[in-house]
Amino acid sequence: MAVDPGAPTRHPVAWRDPEFFDAPALDAEMRRVFDICHGCRRCFSLCDSFPRLFDLVDDSKTSEVDGVASADFANVVNACTLCDMCFMTKCPYTPPHEWNIDFPHLMLRYRANQHRDGQAPTSASPRLAETDKNGRLARFLAPLMNWGTQKSNRLSRLAMEKLAGIHREARLPRYRNPTFLRRARKNPPAVNCAAPAEGRKVALYVTCFANYNSPA
Repeated sequence: MAVDPGAPTRHPVAWRDPEFFDAPALDAEMRRVFDICHGCRRCFSLCDSFPRLFDLVDDSKTSEVDGVASADFANVVNACTLCDMCFMTKCPYTPPHEWNIDFPHLMLRYRANQHRDGQAPTSASPRLAETDKNGRLARFLAPLMNWGTQKSNRLSRLAMEKLAGIHREARLPRYRNPTFLRRARKNPPAVNCAAPAEGRKVALYVTCFANYNSPA
């Protein structure tokens, strides 16, 4: 199979490198990458990390990365969802380019340093990211969960904002029961025996959102 010469090369996360947890080295790399991103801006329409970065630069005294305080980098990192879209589809400077830009891996490195230094996000944040575990538990109490998380429930949403950092106006997904997988097992789709590909197998990858929140 032919290999696309323009495809990005993903290097392993160098967490064993002594510089990985070196704060000055991390800050220097953040500034190097952010300076390149600031000059390019192709990823402005992706996750909120990039608009936040560009606003920080534009609003600084120098209108350059050197005018941004290192403490403000956390605002950029917190908005990264690690979707990898910038690396896979947008950035023209990913490896093998000499600038060697891997924005998602840099975000991972920053978060690893935060965790090591005891500056990780609130204890609720990792729990919210456990979507499969949350879905398995919430589906048994779907009506109650949906009632408690709807925006019109001001009391519960205020508590969620204070305790878990979820904005009271954020629209949260509703939970469903039964899940997609349970529905599929109970009512498997009919096989079209007259189809040209009859007899061949196909894999359907169901996301946690489709399984627990939007199974229909």
